[in-house]
Amino acid sequence: MLSKTKLKMLLGAAALGAAGQALAQTNAGSAGTIWLTVDDLTTGSSYVFDTGMSVSSFTGTSNYSTTFSDANWTSFVASVNGGNLTTTSDVLHYGVIGGSSTASSGAVPVTMDFTGANGSQAGRSNANAGIMYTQAFNFLGFRVNPAGSDSFLPAGSPTANGWATGPYETNFNNAAGNTDWSGIGTAMAFFQTQNSSHSGLASGTASTFAGTWDLTAAGAFTYTTASAVPLPAPLLLLLSGLGLTGLLGRRGKLSSGETRADGAA
Repeated sequence: MLSKTKLKMLLGAAALGAAGQALAQTNAGSAGTIWLTVDDLTTGSSYVFDTGMSVSSFTGTSNYSTTFSDANWTSFVASVNGGNLTTTSDVLHYGVIGGSSTASSGAVPVTMDFTGANGSQAGRSNANAGIMYTQAFNFLGFRVNPAGSDSFLPAGSPTANGWATGPYETNFNNAAGNTDWSGIGTAMAFFQTQNSSHSGLASGTASTFAGTWDLTAAGAFTYTTASAVPLPAPLLLLLSGLGLTGLLGRRGKLSSGETRADGAA
């Protein structure tokens, strides 16, 4: 049986572990996470969600899906004109971003993951990569958002502007040479840029993940990898017919073989 002293120590350790998990924040850093921002450009309110996936481990080969329905999402939806995202007259858009770096803010090497409205992404110079990372780093410094959770930023909040209503998104897009956002209900490609050299003239690499991100007005947030293109119905019928014909032909050959084995003429 545990003594009271040992029991208190175990309970204390468990409490510290839970507190450490609760204090983990959405961040851009060595363990930078991939996060969603939804912005109302008309009212100035915004919503931030941390996927809980780190930039360093994300490969883009598996599907992801969640549907928002908690108090922060409900508050954001209520903040738009008309109280819903389907028929509102407000200008809304969303983007998915993540940044990772072992160095200080704005210094290479950095890795950036982000959605883009353009169909392709070119590698960026170290200076541009630093600007992109700094925007995410500074913006997330104002978010009190537990990892894997969300937050709602009302219009006129004294803490900071939203990703789109502040200078962050504009600076990020200028440095990326791409538009990191699109309208709700429009799927976007997901890119990664990496800069490892400290030479100011060097450009980093760029790659495109296999899937696309999408956010619907109903709050369904998904990452979907490219799937095989289904065969047209006429082609499926043709293949079925050919398969049946082959089967009948094979059965006919077996029957004649059996007849000869029995000694029939």
